[in-house]
Amino acid sequence: FPVTIDPYSFKVAKFTAGLNTEDDPVDIADEEMTWCKNVTLRNGRVTKSDIITTITPAPPAFPWNNVRRSFTIKDFEGTIYQYMSNIDTLYRRGDASWVLIAPTLDGFNGGINNVVSMDDRHFFSSGNGDVDNVINEIDVATDTYSPLGNAAPYKYITSFDDRIVGFGTQTDPVQVGWSGIRNYDQWDGTLDFTAGFVPLVDAQSGYFDFATGVFGFGDKLLLLKERSIWLANKTGSPTAPYRDWE
Repeated sequence: FPVTIDPYSFKVAKFTAGLNTEDDPVDIADEEMTWCKNVTLRNGRVTKSDIITTITPAPPAFPWNNVRRSFTIKDFEGTIYQYMSNIDTLYRRGDASWVLIAPTLDGFNGGINNVVSMDDRHFFSSGNGDVDNVINEIDVATDTYSPLGNAAPYKYITSFDDRIVGFGTQTDPVQVGWSGIRNYDQWDGTLDFTAGFVPLVDAQSGYFDFATGVFGFGDKLLLLKERSIWLANKTGSPTAPYRDWE
């Protein structure tokens, strides 16, 4: 009798040790794989992983640059908004289709980095922190976004201590800046004394240790750089709100 071949799986005698993506391919054992895509390996059998779309309506058909970020925000009334973006477009999930959020994310060089919600307002940073990639605020009522006040083009942002804190721009990749207290549009310390900025360095070499992320945890501010990790504590001072950069 002819043998019926399952087109979705096949038995592999050697590849029983799973994936090894850390070692050089010439050094891995015979029973290890170096790379798999859209398959699972279980009990010595490689099985195709079908990609099934469970979200309705169907997501937008992005071009070659594909999906870079998806996120969800919720307003004070409990309404949930779901978004999806690639490097130059942002969509909101609607009832019948995905709605394009205007304008186009032109020149963002990598898409959205961080999303922050505070006081029923929603902000995102994007791209590589150049002058065109300012912090933006999403207007959920009009499906638009616009630059946030006079904020510098920080690449990374977080919410902390009733402020938005930004870290790293293209022209100053070690700068930490913060908005005024619950005055998120104002980042100029001469116009709101609770806003400000400092360079995060402890030596001249620190100017070449660039920002890679910023996060708020309780009363601690965590700042990531390429070669170091820094912590800051709240001081309670409106003009010098953080101390003990370490």
